[in-house]
Amino acid sequence: MDAIINALSKALHSEHPLQEALKDDSEHTWHPNYPVAIVHEKHRIKEENIIGALESAELFLPDDVTPTHYNEMMIDFFRNNAPHYLKQLSWMCLEKQRHSSYTFYEKRPHDYWKKVQNPGDFQAAVEYSIYTQPQDICSIESDLRDILRRNKEVPSLKEIPFIWIAKTPSSEDIRRLLEHYFLDKYQMILHGEQVIYIGWNTKLQDVNMRHFVCPPN
Repeated sequence: MDAIINALSKALHSEHPLQEALKDDSEHTWHPNYPVAIVHEKHRIKEENIIGALESAELFLPDDVTPTHYNEMMIDFFRNNAPHYLKQLSWMCLEKQRHSSYTFYEKRPHDYWKKVQNPGDFQAAVEYSIYTQPQDICSIESDLRDILRRNKEVPSLKEIPFIWIAKTPSSEDIRRLLEHYFLDKYQMILHGEQVIYIGWNTKLQDVNMRHFVCPPN
């Protein structure tokens, strides 16, 4: 875990875009926009134009469900034509080379989503939130909780490390959030007029969401 955090921290200190800076990490592969869930049944899709596009690409099986196995071209088609029916991570940190094929399974026959399977080299799930304008800490907490909840719904992500990166204006102080959800596992990086926070846990499922910094009304 230390090597992953060190690689991220070094890349975030760089003047280069993060994806470019991460290429200097020789120990890991950083796969951006990694697909983690895809719609399972055709009837869940409400837009006729999207159904037509997916049908034309033969992305429904005879029983009107989506495939189990995907290549990069199939995922790109979903990204471009049905983005609301595909869930993605900002980055997946991998032990080996970047993936070009993916396997998704539903837990129950009529689940909304198929969830991605870990082929054995998932190292960490990374989500990146960018705030260009000052935000209320409660609004940022709501965003973080949505991210945590969404990723905890994917069984293959619950067992691996989770990292949240948040870039905020330097006037923003969200350390209370980091300490609440990640305890002492966080860093701050001053980056010009902005602050970059990195919070992590060695297992996503261990991030405690029972209590709030800003309790709901």
